Amino acid sequence: HWLDALASLLGAECDESDMNQHATRWELIRHKLRHTYATTTCQVVVAFVILLNFVQEIVLKQLNPVSEDVDKIAEVLEAVFTIFFTFELIFNATANWFKPFRRDPWNWFDVVVIAVSLASLLEFSGDRLPGLTILRLLRGMRIVRLFTRLKSLRKIIDALYQAVPAMLNAFALVVIVLAIYSIMAVEFFGILGMHPTDPEFDSYEYFGTFSSAMFTLFQIMTGDGWTDVVRPLFYFPSLSSLGVGLFFISYIIIVSMILVQVVIALLLQEF
Repeated sequence: HWLDALASLLGAECDESDMNQHATRWELIRHKLRHTYATTTCQVVVAFVILLNFVQEIVLKQLNPVSEDVDKIAEVLEAVFTIFFTFELIFNATANWFKPFRRDPWNWFDVVVIAVSLASLLEFSGDRLPGLTILRLLRGMRIVRLFTRLKSLRKIIDALYQAVPAMLNAFALVVIVLAIYSIMAVEFFGILGMHPTDPEFDSYEYFGTFSSAMFTLFQIMTGDGWTDVVRPLFYFPSLSSLGVGLFFISYIIIVSMILVQVVIALLLQEF
């Protein structure tokens, strides 16, 4: 019996040695793949293909509507790009599996975009899936993958990501102030009706409801044609020119000159 026990022990040690050797060989292969994938040459090639795919999308939208021949060529090119990006994702996943790949949110972004692209190939083959036309719009987002290849662009995206919590607080304050002024705008200007001298100006169109007033004030915040909205209000007999001026001047100072600049300052703080 002791001979059987010794043989079993030696056999277990041999199996464990074979498993360790296999694991070591697999880790060596992954290390080589990881080193190859991280090289500048590999990253430049992938970035160049992403850029080519983006240029193709631009050309197709510029030629819209495209002829049948051009559409067939575009389908072939899209299939080629999709196959290339699929193999690139498999290469990346194999080289960085499992935790390094899973922890990088850009990799999950790649998975979603490529999954949509692969689903688009089914549409090219004749099998139409519901809602796929809308999902195909995500293919244009492939250019965002370029940010993961260029360190300078990735720094900008990382800074934006770090600034999101503080910017959300500032945006919330902007929205609250915008809502307060929208309520007052509806109360002050929403029921004025048609302009006494300009029949094309109707105050209800700009300030009749909360949503329309909020959109108008957002337009004023951006500085887009705000005088065309504000100046006609001075000529309504029921309004005080001083009151109209104070309302919009205070709004522009508080929102456009102060709060929006706070948002920009919070963003710049992360760079």
